[in-house]
This record gives sequence, structure tokens and C-alpha cells, in this order.
Amino acid sequence: MILLLLLTLLTPAQPEYSGAISAYAEAPSVATLEYNAALLPPDLSNYFGAVAVNNCDAIGAEALLEYDGKYYLMIVADCAGGADGGAQWMNDYNVCCELFFGAAQKLPDAIGQQGRIIIGCNWADACVWPVPVLK
Repeated sequence: MILLLLLTLLTPAQPEYSGAISAYAEAPSVATLEYNAALLPPDLSNYFGAVAVNNCDAIGAEALLEYDGKYYLMIVADCAGGADGGAQWMNDYNVCCELFFGAAQKLPDAIGQQGRIIIGCNWADACVWPVPVLK
């Protein structure tokens, strides 16, 4: 118990966003994964899916998506850009993340629902103990 408390106190806070979950269509998902491939791990099969967040420093980071009481291991593959209005849109509509097409196909009921994304967190014990993480 003391070790768990120490781990909790010593674990730095991870950036997180709460709000609505949105989704990319298939073509933008494919194009963005290709465009940002150099910033991503070569094997994405270890992840439940990819997401875009309103934090461009997070591209390539692992993240946990919390939705409906479950946690999903994601890779941040894109961010909302200021030039195209994406960042403002995410702020205006309180969007925590956008699921890429593959993840959206696995979680269709999540679109438009509330969720939370914890960036830089890749295992539940460090950030949201104790819950299982789904891949």
C-alpha cells in the first residue's frame, strides 16, 4: 500500500482533456497516418487505435482514452491546427479527441459522447489505477 502511494505521488501529472469524442472519416485518417508516419511507431498494431488531440506536442505519444468506464490504449497521430481552425473548433465544441477511422469503427457509440484522453500514459497503474487497459 505504501509503495502504491509513493508511485502515485511520484508519477508526474499527465496532460488530459475531457469532452466530446469526435471522429475522422476514412480518407483523412489514412492520409494523416501517412503524412505523420515518421513521428509514429512503426507498428501501430499494439494500439486500440489512433487519435487527434488539441496538443501538437503530443504527436507520437501514447495515451489512454477513457470512455464508458473502460480505458483504451491509443497513439496520438495528429493534432488540431491553428491555421485551419481545428484548434478553435475543438475548444468551441469541447472536443477531447478525434478518433481515427479504425478506432471509430470499433467504438461507434463513443462518437458524440463524453470521454477523457490522458496523454503520455501507457499503463493504467501509473495514471488510473486499478483498471484494465484494452488494446
